[in-house]
Amino acid sequence: MRIRKTVDYGNERYITNVNAPMFGNHKKRSGKLRGTSETVKKINEEHSIDLCFGKLKMNFKPHDWHIACTYSDDNYSDDEDKVKKDKRNFIAKLKSRCKKVGIELKYLTMTERGVRSKKWHHHFVLPQEISVAMLYECWKFGQIRILNTLYPDGDFRGLAKYYVDKSKGGQQDDERAKGRRRYSFSKNCIAPEITYETGLSENWLSIPRPPKGWKLKPDSLYNGVDSWGGYPLQKYILVKIE
Repeated sequence: MRIRKTVDYGNERYITNVNAPMFGNHKKRSGKLRGTSETVKKINEEHSIDLCFGKLKMNFKPHDWHIACTYSDDNYSDDEDKVKKDKRNFIAKLKSRCKKVGIELKYLTMTERGVRSKKWHHHFVLPQEISVAMLYECWKFGQIRILNTLYPDGDFRGLAKYYVDKSKGGQQDDERAKGRRRYSFSKNCIAPEITYETGLSENWLSIPRPPKGWKLKPDSLYNGVDSWGGYPLQKYILVKIE
């Protein structure tokens, strides 16, 4: 059974064609997944990365901030409840400050404990319109590290993987965090529109024909098989012609 998945980001569309018999038979799919825990794990991880990437793509742009709010020795506490309260207060102050200057505050955030330092700190993705001075007005507990700005090509998948992996405990000293998602988006962050089409021919063109007003993004076309079931797979990106 062929399924075409379209993720609409406005000026870009991510298209996936897959021809997998198990999609048409839920019982067969369930049996397959029960017998291959590593396959299920990989599929779930890719799905989590897709969800995080989708929201990053819809709500942030190249050169937006990726920062870490850290604590000075004088202000540090190992109390997780206090650390969470500090972050809530920072967000509240930043939201108020942004409102005064007409900036809509959107954010992706995650609190973690460093493996080497053993100290809590907070990660944020924030709009570039927020100045460093504004950040320091709202964060009084230590330093603000500019980790990087978001990538000029708009491909935030690596950043999404970073947040998904770390939220599973891969970079954390806290065993309780493993398997538990720590990252979160602000409530005003939107998700892309996703549509699924079925009842299509099982075959597709090796080089797709973009609809009117769209073009194929260079080097985005992949024709092969998926990594977990060996089923025929095609992926490509369409870019809206300005």
